[in-house]
Amino acid sequence: MKNLNALKVTLLLVLSIMMVSSCETSEFDSEIKSTQEGFMSTTANSDTVIENDDSIVTKPLLHMSFDGSLSKEEASTKFSEAVTKYMNENTKLNKGVTNDWVYRVYTYTGTGVNNQTDGFVRFKAKFRTNLGYNQWTPKVELNNPGNDREQNQWDFYLLNAKITGGEVSWVEFADAFIELQGTDGWYMQYFWLFVLPEDQAVAATGRSEIFEGPVWLDSTTSSGWDSYHYVAPRPCIICGGEVIGKTGRLNF
Repeated sequence: MKNLNALKVTLLLVLSIMMVSSCETSEFDSEIKSTQEGFMSTTANSDTVIENDDSIVTKPLLHMSFDGSLSKEEASTKFSEAVTKYMNENTKLNKGVTNDWVYRVYTYTGTGVNNQTDGFVRFKAKFRTNLGYNQWTPKVELNNPGNDREQNQWDFYLLNAKITGGEVSWVEFADAFIELQGTDGWYMQYFWLFVLPEDQAVAATGRSEIFEGPVWLDSTTSSGWDSYHYVAPRPCIICGGEVIGKTGRLNF
C-alpha cells in the first residue's frame, strides 16, 4: 500500500510540473506572437538610421484625401479637376521650359485594424531622361497632421521635379523611395506614381507609371526609418539598349 501511495504522489508531482511547464510555454508563445503582431515590417529595411536634413526636404504642391468608398478612378477624377485648377492658377512653374514637370503619388491605406499611421512619411524619386540618369529629387514630406493615411483612405499628392543641364525631351521613372519613421506601422496596400501629359505646363504625350504594393512599413524604435525602394528596369545591353518591362515614357 505504501508503495502504491508513493507512486500516486510521484504521479501527482509529475503532472503538476507538466501543467506549470505547459502554462509557462503558453505564456511565452503568447508573448512571441504578440511581439510578432506588433512589428509588421515586410521590407527588411526597418530601423535604418537616416540623417535628417530639413534643407533638402520639400512639400507637395497639392494634397487631397478620399474615402475608400470611392474607386481609384472616381477619386482620381476629383483630383484631376483640382490639379487642372492648380496648374491654371499657378504661375511659379516654368511654363514653356521642358526641364520642369509635375507628377502624382497615390497611396491607399488598408482596411484592417492598425493599418493606418500617424508616423512621419517622406518620398523621393529619380527620373531617367534623354540627358541620362539624373540625381534624386529632393525628399518630399507627405504629411498633413490628422488626415493622412487613415484606414481605408486614398491620399493623392502632386509633386514637382526639375533638373538642370539641358532641355528634356522625354522623362520616365527610374527609382522611388517611400519612408516611414517610428513604431506606428503603416499597411500601404497600393502605391502608384504617374507622370501624365494632361498635368504638364507644356504640350506632352505618353505617360510613365509605377504600380506597387502591398507593403508594411514599421520600425521597433521611434527614431528608426523603414523604407520601400522601387527600382525600375534598366536598359538591356544585349537587347540593343531597350528597357524590358519599362514604366512608360512622357514625351515633350
